[in-house]
Amino acid sequence: MKKINIICLFLSVAMASGCYKDTGNYDYTDINRIEIKFEKSYYNVTQGDVLELTPTYPDFVTNNAGNYEFTWFLNDETKPEWNTMTFKSQMNEAMDRSDLVIEVKDKKTDVVYMNKTSVTVTGVYTNDDSWMILSDDGGKSRLSFLSVTEIVDQKSEKQPEGSDQYYYEKERFIPNVFTGELGNGPIALQEHWRESIDYGYTDNVVGNVCVFQKSGAVDLEGSGFTKEIDMKDAFVGKKYPADNTVLYPGSFLQFTDIVCDQDGKLYSRLKLSQTVYNSEYFLQVPLKVSGEKEALEQCIVCRGFYARNRIGNQVVYDGKNKRLLYLKDGSDDYYAPTEGAARIVPIEVSKDLEAGDVVKLGDHSGYDLLHISECAATGKGSGNYGFFEVLKNIENNKTYIQKFVVSKDYYSEPVIATIEKFEITGLPDTPVVCAFPTYRPTEYAFFAVGQDLYMVDLVNKSGAELYYHFNSKITAMDYGSGGNVHLAVGLEDGSFFVLGAVGAKNIKDEHKLIYQSPEKVGKIVDIKFKNNSMWNY
Repeated sequence: MKKINIICLFLSVAMASGCYKDTGNYDYTDINRIEIKFEKSYYNVTQGDVLELTPTYPDFVTNNAGNYEFTWFLNDETKPEWNTMTFKSQMNEAMDRSDLVIEVKDKKTDVVYMNKTSVTVTGVYTNDDSWMILSDDGGKSRLSFLSVTEIVDQKSEKQPEGSDQYYYEKERFIPNVFTGELGNGPIALQEHWRESIDYGYTDNVVGNVCVFQKSGAVDLEGSGFTKEIDMKDAFVGKKYPADNTVLYPGSFLQFTDIVCDQDGKLYSRLKLSQTVYNSEYFLQVPLKVSGEKEALEQCIVCRGFYARNRIGNQVVYDGKNKRLLYLKDGSDDYYAPTEGAARIVPIEVSKDLEAGDVVKLGDHSGYDLLHISECAATGKGSGNYGFFEVLKNIENNKTYIQKFVVSKDYYSEPVIATIEKFEITGLPDTPVVCAFPTYRPTEYAFFAVGQDLYMVDLVNKSGAELYYHFNSKITAMDYGSGGNVHLAVGLEDGSFFVLGAVGAKNIKDEHKLIYQSPEKVGKIVDIKFKNNSMWNY
């Protein structure tokens, strides 16, 4: 009986439900979806600059902003002053790619819409397209910096009419980056790197910058240009080999470092750690050529690229014996533990390569070396590296360019693959400052004679052409910008310039000048493009 009663109860409820009529009074509102768009998926600003950006909102939001709440989050942090349609904030803290989120709340419906972009705040001195400038300001060393945040590429609408150069969109000139007295008698700059502890996943390696000067070389950390060490303290006994020692640039390799003194003697150290700067002391004893008794003198070390030097491809010019030598990174086996510091060995060249009209690499008799620099090269094998020499024939006073290519794999000895030489015609006098492409095989090289800058076509081997005239003597140049797109020029009167170099032969005069510093900083003695990461090149 209970079972029958329960069944009847369910049937009654079901019939009542089926007959129910909803008489409620409801007000339905159409919701306008809010699409928020950013002009870029990624924004880069320099530390200390103001980031200001406004997303694109629908017109009904823009015209009725009071109906909405705007909330910005940067790395999950929000501030009341940010919460407007436009994000605006001074970015005082350096940060890697971080999320910048905008939330828009419809006050009427409480529905929230959102979108995000990414922001990187780069340290003032770690932008990818920046320049270091060393100058002599009344005898004192002065380090200046051109920080470039953004480059307008060749296809940008912001390009001047008829130009296809790379222009600076955002830049900041800092006339003095070192706090206090840097030193006296500036000579040169050299950036160098340690290894990453985890191949760059979390360890963002910024190169140190060694400032060579007569008062004593100093090594600066590269993100803020604070002094890490006096190079005197990097020698055994924390003293130079002699009281009058003045250091000049050398080469910072994977396992060993080399520096040069004012007499062209070379000193080396074997690193205890590749992931720590200045991890061991330089020896007091100068280097010799393997198998020879006398220490080398009057040497010039070709300052090259770290990533290329790590397999032992570096060159030293022995001015006393007028020959080129190999600088080897401590060991013949790339993977074996090194024993001792770097070694210097003669360069061996096949007779066929030196049979033509070239200057023998092991015998530069009859020629003065005016310049040597490393350059990009192509060829067979995993390691192909080029070197440019500028040579002056003592007898006929003619100037020549000689290029040779070194080929080396990890497990092989370096081999000279090619040598070629040609005369530079069209120069009114012997060039004082030279600049060759470094990052990739490029058509042009540049030479300074007094106040005039000349260009030479390396492909067609044509004569020098006047490229630009300055109002002061050219004292320093660097063609090391990424992709060789820009040439930096420093003058005796302290002026600093950046010129376009892409397709140099075809650039109109009015489009050559990319940048001129707003002030003079003393006689410029050296310029270096700041690479920051060793993997940039």
